[in-house]
Parts: sequence; C-alpha cells; structure tokens
Amino acid sequence: MIIRLINSIKYTRQIYKISKEMGSNRGFSFTDKSTEKAINKMKKLWSHNELLAPIVKKFDETPESLAEYYWELSLNGAGQWVSGYFVAVAALSFPYPLEYALKNKGESNREIAFNLLQYFEQGNPYLPIS
Repeated sequence: MIIRLINSIKYTRQIYKISKEMGSNRGFSFTDKSTEKAINKMKKLWSHNELLAPIVKKFDETPESLAEYYWELSLNGAGQWVSGYFVAVAALSFPYPLEYALKNKGESNREIAFNLLQYFEQGNPYLPIS
C-alpha cells in the first residue's frame, strides 16, 4: 500500500516535470530539443505504465500516434495550464481522461479539449465516455 502511494507520488512528479517542459514552450515547436525530450518521456510512459499501456493497446494506438494526438489537442485548446495541470500532457497521462480522449478521437478535437479543460479545472470526475 505504501509502495503504491510512493510510486503514485513519483509518477505525478514525473508528469509535472514533463508538463513544465511542454508548457513552457509557448511556440509549440515541433523541433525544439527540450520538446523532443519531453515527448520521448511521454512515449515511454504510454508504453510502460501499467495503467496506461492497456488503454493504449485497447484503442490500438502507438506512442507515435499519441504524440501526434498530443499536438492536435494542444492546438485545439488543451495546450494550457489549468489548476496546476498542463492539460494536453495530463489528459494523456492519467487513465480516465486518456480513455475519454481516445474513445472520442476522430470527433471534434476542440470539443474534446474543452471537456478536458473542464475536467481538470472543476475537478469534475465526469467526462462523457459512454
């Protein structure tokens, strides 16, 4: 129980560090070295995290396709800080919002980004996954 709590804290810190790297880059540069490093860290999370990997597999995604989706969400409004979270990173780094985003992928990215912003802003546990 304690080990899971410690691992959860470490994971949350790791997400925050990645968020700081991605969230400080105001130009959404696809070629910036720090951005590339942060994206590579996110790719490792999607492949190796015991909670995320099954979701990624369920929706037949790859780390590369998720990196592309990260940019789509960012450019459609999720690339901003809300309540201590850089939403585009956080949404793809925690199981519930990741599942919501992937289940609705292909719909309006702007609407998905808006719902994710609301989720992190209001702490609302409801995202319309249905």
